[in-house]
Amino acid sequence: MARPIDKKTRTKAWILLVLVLIAMCIPMRTQQKSGTVTYRAVVWSLTRFHEPAVEDHRLGLRTGEEWRIFGHIVHSSVVFTPDDIATTIAPAGEEGTS
Repeated sequence: MARPIDKKTRTKAWILLVLVLIAMCIPMRTQQKSGTVTYRAVVWSLTRFHEPAVEDHRLGLRTGEEWRIFGHIVHSSVVFTPDDIATTIAPAGEEGTS
């Protein structure tokens, strides 16, 4: 038969559990040369985009934020803003303007 856990041991276990949960929420910051900043923790991550991008053969800038919890996107406000200059990139094998 298992003996009951005393109050002191139970309190230490709860304190350890709370400390582990707090440690899982502390982020590490990484920054890319493009300007994108990512804050990552075990439980969540936040990415603030500010990077050049190509979309539909147009050059532009991708900006905004993306929140993830346990790897699933819960909020995304990322938008693509094309350059003011009419720049296009032609698909492989075609002529394009720059």
